[in-house]
Amino acid sequence: MTRRPTILIPFQSGASCPSCQDIFVYLRPETNGIQVESSIMKVVQRNPLYLENMQLVYLANLPGDFMKEKRIVEHHYRLKIQFCIQGKRAFTQHMQTAFEIYYDEDFEKASVLGGFEALDILGMSAEQLSNLWVDRKNILVINGQSIKKYQDHYIINYDIPALIEKNDVETDIAVMVFRTRLGYPDVHRMIGEMGQTLRDEGLLPAHMPLARAFHYTKGPFEQINDAMGYLYNENAELIPLEETHFMGYLLNKGFTVDEIRQAVLHPIMGFRIAPTVVLEDNLLAYTFDDTYEDAMRKFSSIAYQMT
Repeated sequence: MTRRPTILIPFQSGASCPSCQDIFVYLRPETNGIQVESSIMKVVQRNPLYLENMQLVYLANLPGDFMKEKRIVEHHYRLKIQFCIQGKRAFTQHMQTAFEIYYDEDFEKASVLGGFEALDILGMSAEQLSNLWVDRKNILVINGQSIKKYQDHYIINYDIPALIEKNDVETDIAVMVFRTRLGYPDVHRMIGEMGQTLRDEGLLPAHMPLARAFHYTKGPFEQINDAMGYLYNENAELIPLEETHFMGYLLNKGFTVDEIRQAVLHPIMGFRIAPTVVLEDNLLAYTFDDTYEDAMRKFSSIAYQMT
């Protein structure tokens, strides 16, 4: 029988702090455990700024078999997985042009591989591909998709096969939500301190990037994306998006649940930044570090959407 989520702190609505950001933090399989959760909380408790301005409003343990049954990881990284599977075929015209400018390489002639295809062609394991070191100049991120040049190949979303492989039925995930009045510079600083604490206590290898240890929300639309997969009640049901913080803000501004959901599911869009200028980007990444007002303003500037 599939285990159910253990909800240690039920999600609390944000009605009392409408401008606060909700920051999801969930521990990846490499670092999950009670000791790690305790170390993360110590960072909040020993810093007066965090202690006063960071409120833990949700804490849950999602069992690995529950996550596999609900395909939570696959849904959360759906766009990255699509690019990882389709490789070259998934690139928009803008992405092709950006690729050619950055790498000075003809896109049509280039060996652009999705992460899964690269496993076979390079004869690597998923972990080897994920850990493959290259010079920073050989890495490009376009529309939220990561490309790594290795030898004569360009590998897109090279970390996805390992991420999926690590999430098995035995792998439980701890999920926290912090509500804060602080801006993202302070959030990034806090997350960095959490990572350093894990390293100091021997819970995180010194060479492991922080992103391999845990995920955290970096913007308002990513908050909605996180809530779509990781926010459950005591009955193992997803909490309605209408009850989440930024979604509630957008609804109060006249947007509908469906248009917001579709934007998060299909986030590659063109944004009008001047009367005759449209910038293509990923909505989630384009609104990283934004206030709710700034994220809403960008959302209101959509000129087209890739579906």
